[in-house]
Amino acid sequence: MRHPTRRSRALSAVVLAGVVLIGVQPILESTAAPVDLAVATDRLVADATGEVHVTRGTDGVVDFVGVTAGAEVTNPAVSETMSVRAAAHAHLARYGAAFGLERPGTTLAYAGRSATASHQDLVRYDQAVGGVPVIGGEVVVTVRPDRQPASVLATLSDATMIPSATVSEADAAEAAVTVVARTTGLDVADLPVAAEGRWVWDPAVLGALDSPGARGTWRFRVGDGETALHTVLVDDRTRGVLVDVDERQDVLDRVVCDRLNVPGDDTPCTSGFARTEASGPSAIADVDNAFVHAGEVADLYQQVGGVDLT
Repeated sequence: MRHPTRRSRALSAVVLAGVVLIGVQPILESTAAPVDLAVATDRLVADATGEVHVTRGTDGVVDFVGVTAGAEVTNPAVSETMSVRAAAHAHLARYGAAFGLERPGTTLAYAGRSATASHQDLVRYDQAVGGVPVIGGEVVVTVRPDRQPASVLATLSDATMIPSATVSEADAAEAAVTVVARTTGLDVADLPVAAEGRWVWDPAVLGALDSPGARGTWRFRVGDGETALHTVLVDDRTRGVLVDVDERQDVLDRVVCDRLNVPGDDTPCTSGFARTEASGPSAIADVDNAFVHAGEVADLYQQVGGVDLT
C-alpha cells in the first residue's frame, strides 16, 4: 500500500505548480487501449509547454508532477468545443496511468460537476472497489474554460478487492444501535436506524498514517435528528463498530485566542478566548480578522473542494 503521506505531499503542491496531476485511473467504461506508466508519463512531459518536474517514490510510481510558472499542460485529445465532462474523462484516460493507479478492482463513477469562483469546472468521480463504494474515495478534475487540465486531485484506496460480507446488514444494524445507545444514554427503542448500504472503509484515504487497511462495512444513520444523529460503520465480517460519528455539530465553531503580542512557542487555544461564535466582535482588529478569515477558508473549502472543515 502506498504511504498516505506521499499523496498529501502532492496535494500540498497545488499552489506551487502550474499543474499537478496525481493518482488517477481512466474510467473503466472507456474503450481505449490500456496505457502503461511509462507511456502516460512521456505523454505528460510532451504535452507540457514548459519544463516538467517529476518526482517518484521508492516503488517507481510518479507521486508528483509540476510545471514551471506560466507553463501548462495541453492535452491534444481535447478541444474547446468538447463538453466539460468529456474533457475531464479524456484527461484521466491520457495521463492516469502515470501515477500507478490503473490497478484491477477499482472503478470510477461520474458524481457531478460544479463551478469555481475562477470560472473553472470541477468534475468529480467516486471510487468503488469490487463494485462497493469507497468512503472518501474520489477524483476531482479541474477543467479550465479552454477544457485543458488545471489540476487533478485524488484520494483513493489502494485496495484491489474486498472480501464478501459474513455479517448480515440486520445484525450490523443491531450493533450500530447498541453503540449509539451506550454513547448517548438513550434507549435502543428510541433510536431509529436507517441503512445506507455496504461501503469500503479505508482510513488511509483520509490520511491515516497507520491504517489497518481497507475493509467492507455496513453504514447506518442512527437517531431521529433531534435527540441524536450518528453515522456508524460496522465491520461486515467481525460485527465490530469501526466508526461512530455524532453528526449533530455546529456548522462552524470558531474560537480565537490572543497572545497579546508575546513571542514564543505555540500555546494551546483552550480557554480565555478573545472571540467565539457567541461573543460578537472584539475590540482587536487582528482577532476579528482571524475569526472572519477562518470562516472564509471554511466556506472556500466547502464550495470549491466539497470539504467540510468542521
